[in-house]
Amino acid sequence: MKQLFLTAFFVLALAGCGSKGDVVIQDGEGNKVEVKDGQTQVTSTDEKGGTVKTNVEPDGKMTTESSNGDKSSVGVSIPESEFGVPYYPGSTHGASSPIKTETGAEINFAAMTTTKDDPATVIKFYESKVTEPKKSSASSDGMVMESVSGKLADGSEVAIAATKAKDATETQITLTVRRTKK
Repeated sequence: MKQLFLTAFFVLALAGCGSKGDVVIQDGEGNKVEVKDGQTQVTSTDEKGGTVKTNVEPDGKMTTESSNGDKSSVGVSIPESEFGVPYYPGSTHGASSPIKTETGAEINFAAMTTTKDDPATVIKFYESKVTEPKKSSASSDGMVMESVSGKLADGSEVAIAATKAKDATETQITLTVRRTKK
């Protein structure tokens, strides 16, 4: 399996360097790397026959699905209605945000965004959206962090942190939601 992933990096490098055509590499254990039209698909198999399929789009969006039903998505569009809480108004998503992971028991969401607003303003916006809010704040060497956690109306757990470094022009917002499947 280690050899496959080293080979996968080589294949990804070829794809990134403008290599034309499709590339498929497969080892004797059922592990496979495919690059087609700039899209990379990696299938790996564990010693018990379980598989994990990963798909990386040319724009960097990535999805993973395992044979046991676990799934994850990175950098894909997740509507606020599914997330369960709004994104901060006017904020900008990072390159690999948002993220969604799904297991048999729960669904987890995370989003990393930035804004020009200060951390206190960000947390004030989210306070009314959280039931039983627990707030905290800290500062050290000019870095300021404000956070609020609690539950959403549907019972999901939520945590929001807003951090601004001493000389930064933007506040980093981390938003996480954990929802038990019904």
